[in-house]
Amino acid sequence: MPVASDWMAGIPDHVSVRDMSVPGTHESPAYQENVGSAGYALCQSRDLDWQLNNGVRYLDVRLRRMDSKVFSVHHGDYYLKQMFGDVLQTCRSFLSNHRSETILMRISQTKSSASAADFTQTFNHYLDTYWGGSGMRSDFFTAPPSRPSGPPCGTPAPGAAADRGRAARRSCRVKRCGRR
Repeated sequence: MPVASDWMAGIPDHVSVRDMSVPGTHESPAYQENVGSAGYALCQSRDLDWQLNNGVRYLDVRLRRMDSKVFSVHHGDYYLKQMFGDVLQTCRSFLSNHRSETILMRISQTKSSASAADFTQTFNHYLDTYWGGSGMRSDFFTAPPSRPSGPPCGTPAPGAAADRGRAARRSCRVKRCGRR
């Protein structure tokens, strides 16, 4: 049996992510207490690296668009002392050491007045220019949203083989669509 950090190695390549029950965390990067939040901004007791190494594969990440090239990570009004690049670096480092794994990531906008188009522009900037200009688009499978809450539940999800070693951005809400 695979250890927690490589549990997806035991999933046959033909199995769709849609047919799996994937362990995840709410407000995944919210593991540090913020001054003035009275505990409101603390949702996890361990950092992302620990979560990934212990089997979590669904991350809930809330971003605030700071400008056309930068996202900060927030829990409501509270800045979580991280930038989106920090989250991506943790994921990329984990995936480079665990090639059989896939990380599902729900990315949503919070505390920002940016339009959906502007938010997408900044996300695309990360995909195209992060990692010293080489980009990271090949590290992501993105399901294009067809409505504000994410892709329709009927959007085909690739089998495990197609997503291994990549982060998959899934915008569909778990409550609305069931297993993702």
